[in-house]
Amino acid sequence: MAKILCVYRQLAMLRGIAESGESGGGASLALVSYDEKPGIQAIGTTAPDRPPLPGISPTVMRDHEYKRHGTLTLMAGIDLLTGHVHALVKERHRSREFIEFLKLLDAAYLGFLIHEGGANTIPDAAYRFVRHEPGVDVVLFGTGDPEHLRTNIASILKPPSPEPDRDQLAALFSHLVGVGLDAPHLSRPRG
Repeated sequence: MAKILCVYRQLAMLRGIAESGESGGGASLALVSYDEKPGIQAIGTTAPDRPPLPGISPTVMRDHEYKRHGTLTLMAGIDLLTGHVHALVKERHRSREFIEFLKLLDAAYLGFLIHEGGANTIPDAAYRFVRHEPGVDVVLFGTGDPEHLRTNIASILKPPSPEPDRDQLAALFSHLVGVGLDAPHLSRPRG
């Protein structure tokens, strides 16, 4: 319970920083809390609801019989800073439905990268970004599919993304310091 309270306290602090404008690019921060509910029973009524009857039933009356329509999976994420809810309802509960939810998040936060003259997909944008980013010397990727390999190489060989896209990426992520090997406790003197 203490850990949960600490998370909410940190969120309040981040929200305050974003609202005060002190964060530079921090106002674009997204923290999404995700949950899923598989196996929700989808049911429908067999008869229309009956209106309330004064003196007999003060509420709408509904028949107790219902028709089953199978089960559904609800996947939902709430942006803890803005309160925006991202939701997806699917008939199945597999990894491909979760990947579809992740693509929904991609479109919500990084969808500006995909347009005519820009990237075709988020991975395309990522490969183009790292290929032309100063300081990136090695790009590792893996796949067992030859077509996927060709697509990755084609993305790496493309020119940089349009300048407005790069500027927006810089605004989104330039406030991140110490992420990865540039973190002070991970760096080693060269020599």
